[in-house]
Amino acid sequence: MEQSLSCPDSKIFHKIEKYLERISLEAHARNIPLQAFNSTELRAHFEYESFNSGRIINSLEVLLEALTGESKSGSIVGEGRVLSANKELACLQRAIWKYGLRAKYELSDYISEGDVIEVYTAENVQIYRNLAFFNLCSYSLMDVMTKEWYELYERPEFVTELLIKQIGELLQSGEPFYPKIPVHLMTEKVSKEKRAFTTSFKYFLPLHDLKGDCTAFIVVIRAELHSQESVTAENRPL
Repeated sequence: MEQSLSCPDSKIFHKIEKYLERISLEAHARNIPLQAFNSTELRAHFEYESFNSGRIINSLEVLLEALTGESKSGSIVGEGRVLSANKELACLQRAIWKYGLRAKYELSDYISEGDVIEVYTAENVQIYRNLAFFNLCSYSLMDVMTKEWYELYERPEFVTELLIKQIGELLQSGEPFYPKIPVHLMTEKVSKEKRAFTTSFKYFLPLHDLKGDCTAFIVVIRAELHSQESVTAENRPL
């Protein structure tokens, strides 16, 4: 049973803190400016209603194992399997394997350097994200793990409606899907900087479990910082 906390539990707190420290080191080794954290800010995250320690610890474990290739037991993640020479794709492969999922296609045919990669369950729960978006956004890793997407960002309502419809089509077909969603703006809602991003969806890619059922999917995104002055003008249907 997953554990939810309304106040910091020392053992869990320090476990999360340790994971964040290691992930931060891995990010900076890749020249990704993952926002640093301090204990006071981390403790504040325990106050959020959406804070679920079990889910967060599991997500941090998967992310760290994807980045390092080493499980918490010391074994090699995906040992004996063919791993991509591309570091970003190798991280994604490890995360997929960790969740018992597989792709029935070549990831390299759909994902390229600089892409933002997110993995969701069929219930739209994010279970993996690469670190590419932290080159752009001003949120910390704990921000995105403890708050719901709609609390952090805003985008045109019509885009959300298209996403829901087309992800449903993806899950039904079980085949790589080119989303017909126009380029749009996504804006930070609760950060000090209120950064805005020009965002385009490249692909929705299905993931299958060992039974062959489509139970998760990858979202491949391209994003770049956008000038705040143009947000209102361009954030409308095409």
